[in-house]
Amino acid sequence: MTAIERALTHHLETHPDIAGLVGDRVYPKAGSQGAALPLLTYERVGGTHVHHLRGGSGMADATFQINCVGARYSDTVELREAVRNALDTYLGNMGPTDEQVEVKSCLQIGSRDDYTGASDGGAVGVFEQQVDYQIWFIEAVPTG
Repeated sequence: MTAIERALTHHLETHPDIAGLVGDRVYPKAGSQGAALPLLTYERVGGTHVHHLRGGSGMADATFQINCVGARYSDTVELREAVRNALDTYLGNMGPTDEQVEVKSCLQIGSRDDYTGASDGGAVGVFEQQVDYQIWFIEAVPTG
C-alpha cells in the first residue's frame, strides 16, 4: 500500500461522519464477505507523477473510486454525503501523525449510482454510490 493509500484509508476510517455510519468497515477493493452494511470500499483507478526536464518534481496525483455500499439506497446517499464532507476540497496533511501526506487538492470529479441484484436469487441486492476523487499530493522524489 502506498503512502497516499494509507493516508486516505486513515482519513476515511477516522472521520467522525463516516465512522458514525460504517465503523471500521472501510476496505481496499472489496468488502469483507458477510460484512455488515453499509460499508466503504476504495480503489486507485488512476494517477500520475509529475516530471520536469531533470526528473521527478515531487508532485503526484491519484484518482480513487470510493464505493458507498448499502442495503438501502438512502444509506448509500447518506454515506456518499459523509465522504463528500470528508474529502471534497480537502487541503492539508492527511494520514496518521507519523506518516502524513501533504495534500494540495482533493476534488470530486465524478459519481454514479449502481445496484447489484442478489446473487443467491433473493429479492434484495445492494445499492452503491461510486464517487471518484482526484487527490494531488507531495511525494518523495526518486533518486535513481
